[in-house]
Amino acid sequence: EDPEGIPAEQLSLVRNLALFTLSLGLFEVLIAIGEVPKLLTSHSFGEYAAFVATGILSFEEMFKVVAERQKICPVPRSLGSMIAVSSDAESLRKVSGIDERYFANFNSPQQTVLSVPADKVKDLSSLLKKSRISSKVLESVPQPYHSFLMQESARKLESFLVASKFSFRPPRIPVISSVTGEVLTPENFT
Repeated sequence: EDPEGIPAEQLSLVRNLALFTLSLGLFEVLIAIGEVPKLLTSHSFGEYAAFVATGILSFEEMFKVVAERQKICPVPRSLGSMIAVSSDAESLRKVSGIDERYFANFNSPQQTVLSVPADKVKDLSSLLKKSRISSKVLESVPQPYHSFLMQESARKLESFLVASKFSFRPPRIPVISSVTGEVLTPENFT
């Protein structure tokens, strides 16, 4: 009710919980009007909502996961940032100075997202500009997700999930994992 009143250090948490909740609210609207999907997929943060929509975890359980994910992440942009680049990955690989480990998302044949350490953001932005490749630092994304820079946070989240003893259930609706590309079904779910 008072977005301006949210303390800066809690803004990412509130945004992510709101996005997660909104995603599931939209899913519930589709179900209510009779649009029941035969297959689900999502990308990145959207997988949290997709796994709830398909029944793998309850809303309450995943809400806790999303909140914990945010709590264990370091101060926003302290590890680095994500940069959306108007280029395919192969062209970027030819630019000297772009570390292969920076590749985070292959959004389309014309857009690649890089996760870059904090001390390399300005240099890489300048390099892309000199190479006449359009790019934008994603200021609203607080972490260099999908990268080696997030390994410590990933370990902490894994420990939380193991300790939580949530009951993961087979999906009611098959879901394509954006991580493995596999279709998760009740028959192959582990």
